[in-house]
Amino acid sequence: MLSVEERRPRVRFRSGWRSSVAEAVYSVVQQLLQQGVERFTVRQLFYQLVVRGVLRSTRQDYKNFDATLVKLREEDPW
Repeated sequence: MLSVEERRPRVRFRSGWRSSVAEAVYSVVQQLLQQGVERFTVRQLFYQLVVRGVLRSTRQDYKNFDATLVKLREEDPW
């Protein structure tokens, strides 16, 4: 099985915000997998990024984050 790092798609985003969030998502997913957490929700990922200071805890950031995850899943269905 390939690691998250090896499977990371080369997704191009128009926005620097989305690119930085995508990188943070891969980092959080890798950390969760290393801790033995194999299943997690969008909300769990979102709050992990809020705690790390990547996102703000606002409806707009959640909405943008969800849209970013959709694009990532389309490129690489984890």
